[in-house]
Amino acid sequence: SQTFSSGNQSHENLRAGYTYKFGGGDSPAYEGLCAYRQNKGEANFGSMSITSRHGVLTCRCEAKSGEFINARLQGDGGKAVGNVTFGKETLVITSVHDAQGGARVSDAIGYRIEGDSGLAAAEAVAPGRVWLRRDLRQDERAAFSCLFSGMMLFDPPDN
Repeated sequence: SQTFSSGNQSHENLRAGYTYKFGGGDSPAYEGLCAYRQNKGEANFGSMSITSRHGVLTCRCEAKSGEFINARLQGDGGKAVGNVTFGKETLVITSVHDAQGGARVSDAIGYRIEGDSGLAAAEAVAPGRVWLRRDLRQDERAAFSCLFSGMMLFDPPDN
């Protein structure tokens, strides 16, 4: 994390990341990597302050075969939107902020991947369930599960 200040303005750059292994016990089926970058600016004007932030989360899972799935989400302190690349397909991924009962929360409580229709979804909070469309191939199911596992490990910084 780097912070720069000048007078009533400050700017902070935050970077974090982690690696993980998915499936297969001693011989993991996938190796995963997630990285996060956030830029935050703040200006104080006495009794009023203005804050802006922009974050990018990228996660990648790679199979021993070299096949990989890659996700990139970006947002400005609210809903994050991005793309998932798997093989020749590019899909849309969005963060979910609507809790059961209609409450809206600032941190993502899950993620949803959609193509022509819903493909997969995951909770980012306990118990951390993953939903996959029934007609997905086994390799697609494993790749989406690996990707979501990494995203569930993401703990956004305190804003």
